[in-house]
Amino acid sequence: MKKLILIAGFIGFTSLFAQENNKVVQKKSYYDSGEIKTDKFEMNNGEVKMVWYYKNGNIRETGFFKNGLKHGLWTQFSENGQKTAQAYYEKGAKEGTWSFWNTDGNLVYQLDFNKNVKLGAKHWDNEGKLIAKQ
Repeated sequence: MKKLILIAGFIGFTSLFAQENNKVVQKKSYYDSGEIKTDKFEMNNGEVKMVWYYKNGNIRETGFFKNGLKHGLWTQFSENGQKTAQAYYEKGAKEGTWSFWNTDGNLVYQLDFNKNVKLGAKHWDNEGKLIAKQ
């Protein structure tokens, strides 16, 4: 019975410790007019998720930082909510395929990166026809 109580106590302690290590701190900032401007989620592992808003409440941009550097997926939106750009970072360096859309939602540019070095690019016209590739 003492072993069972000891094991249960240990499990409870480790669960509490794990929750404390995964603690998320949320911080918000506001425009002078009262609308939310930014939402910041800080994790204990050095990661921070940021969300920026337009005054109308729609999301302007989302992204992550790790140890103070841009890291992971970053996405931008127009004021009406249309996705306009998507990019990736790895420890602050541009990485992978970056995509850009026009206001009609058509893909117009793609850039490929490896550790901040541009490897190639594609450009489409507004009707979706590929017009340039390098």
